[in-house]
Amino acid sequence: MPARYDTIIVVRKKNARGEEVEYHTVGRRGPSIWRTGEPNPPGTPGYQAAYDAAIGVRAVIDPPATGHGWGTVNDLLDAYERSREFCRLAPRTRSDYLRGLVDVRARYGAAPLGIINSVALKGNVLDWIEMRWAGKAADKRLDPFKFSLSWATGRHPERVPVNYLHGIPRFYEGADRAEIIWEDAEIDLFCSRAPEQHADAVRLARETGLRIGDLVELERSEIKRAPDGSRAIILRPNKRRRRIVNMPLSPAAEAIIDKAPISRRLILKPKRADAWDPARLSREVREYATKYEIRPELRFNDLRGTKVTEMVWSGISVPDLAIRIGWKIETAAKMLGVYAALNPGRASVVALPGMGRRDSTAR
Repeated sequence: MPARYDTIIVVRKKNARGEEVEYHTVGRRGPSIWRTGEPNPPGTPGYQAAYDAAIGVRAVIDPPATGHGWGTVNDLLDAYERSREFCRLAPRTRSDYLRGLVDVRARYGAAPLGIINSVALKGNVLDWIEMRWAGKAADKRLDPFKFSLSWATGRHPERVPVNYLHGIPRFYEGADRAEIIWEDAEIDLFCSRAPEQHADAVRLARETGLRIGDLVELERSEIKRAPDGSRAIILRPNKRRRRIVNMPLSPAAEAIIDKAPISRRLILKPKRADAWDPARLSREVREYATKYEIRPELRFNDLRGTKVTEMVWSGISVPDLAIRIGWKIETAAKMLGVYAALNPGRASVVALPGMGRRDSTAR
């Protein structure tokens, strides 16, 4: 591999007293910029100044790196997009990251890798993003850039020893949607007036609490029958879902599943396509809800919270909530308290399978 002229090399050795000492140089056998015990450790302006000075020296005596090394920010981003960590992300997340990195590449891609190791990077990136975007749009540029640098510091700390974007909070602070739930009357109104395909999706989401991504990919083979004759949805871990989901079917959910043709692989299907796109389904449900004058703050994903609220108020235990929704025990315990606190006194509750529906009263 060609010699590097902008890479920080970290060597650890023990001195005569047996103490471990770090030596930081720019390039192998290049100028020293810091060692343990000296002032201006990594992350300080003095360290950056020493690095900048050394870069100038090495740039004069060494030619620019070629081949497969990281010479520019684009090289780092290319390596991140080929990494195992990136490939393990859900398809939608990968797609969002790639779109966000288009703007990052346009701004920083051709710059030398040395800018990543500058303490000025954080302020420069924030100024650039805040001038052009806000909220979720800003996060779509910041998040993939920030995560790519986190990957680089873990994978090649000799090239990127510090991630100066680490710890920057997200721009978008969404409201806690645990308190936003669909009322039974709103679901009944929607299902009575919307096209059958949309009504089935809303009803099944309400009865199962599945994430929209799992719902549109639900297959008949994932419906299992227990020895007592009852049925449940069993979803096993995959790239997107880390834990098993085991949700017993209510009579309303069974009716929708039984209505789907046996020959069809997916339970839910739009009228003119082989499968639902989650974003399209969510958007069209919101459009129909607006048409029927259903509360504007409701979203398709709130159906999951509606099911969780129902289970909380039916007295479900933490382990049962975890396995039915696919949460960790710690998450289930936390969310049980959140949903109980944000929906106090809810009386319109549907019991778990095997229990009867209570009489509805005003909330």
